[in-house]
Amino acid sequence: MFNWFLQQDSAVKAAIITGGTAIVVALIGGAFKLIELCITNRKKKREGQSNGVNISQTATGNNNTFIGVQNNRKE
Repeated sequence: MFNWFLQQDSAVKAAIITGGTAIVVALIGGAFKLIELCITNRKKKREGQSNGVNISQTATGNNNTFIGVQNNRKE
């Protein structure tokens, strides 16, 4: 295979090297993106588990209305 590569024209050699380099760079970049995605998912999962807020509202009777926004997020 190395002999085949040496027999190629210089333009073809450059194209093969450029294509191979592009593939390697794309694989390395994809690996870093996967690592980043795993880290952010772990952080989100940890934040979701630590939030132990339980809100329940009950009403009896007629014409009961709950109006408002409740935000219990701790930062």
